[in-house]
Amino acid sequence: MQPGDVFARAYAAASPEDDVILVLFTTERPEKFGMVRMDQDQRVLEIVDKPRKTDLTEMWGCILWRPRFTEYLHACVSQHGISDFARS
Repeated sequence: MQPGDVFARAYAAASPEDDVILVLFTTERPEKFGMVRMDQDQRVLEIVDKPRKTDLTEMWGCILWRPRFTEYLHACVSQHGISDFARS
């Protein structure tokens, strides 16, 4: 994965309030990846997995998350029984 310091760069660019950080890459093969739609403030609006046809050009290639998000995932699974987040 290039650049080699992609995780360090993503972490450095994130604000302390960011619970989840998606690192995006441009692709010409959206049908192979999870494509990301963002608003003008760079917040994720939608992730479309392997779309057959789309105008999206940015895919997420790696993800970082903070302990708050780990706690959120744990609560979703253990307290609410959510196990398939694509369907929730």
